[in-house]
Amino acid sequence: MLCFWLCLVPAFFIAGAISIFVSRASVLKYFGAGANKVLAYGVASVSGSVLAVCSAYLFRQEKPFLLQNS
Repeated sequence: MLCFWLCLVPAFFIAGAISIFVSRASVLKYFGAGANKVLAYGVASVSGSVLAVCSAYLFRQEKPFLLQNS
């Protein structure tokens, strides 16, 4: 159960970095009311996959990367 919560920490840091470095206008361009639905789905799929992979890489279920020396 602890590993589940530890997997969320990198995801929150990555999401925070995205919210700082990606402008609101570009988010509304791809996900706003007038956005192309197919393009919005593709961007969401790719960005969600990247976020999941980046956060899960640091903390795996078997032996967490950051806790290997303990």
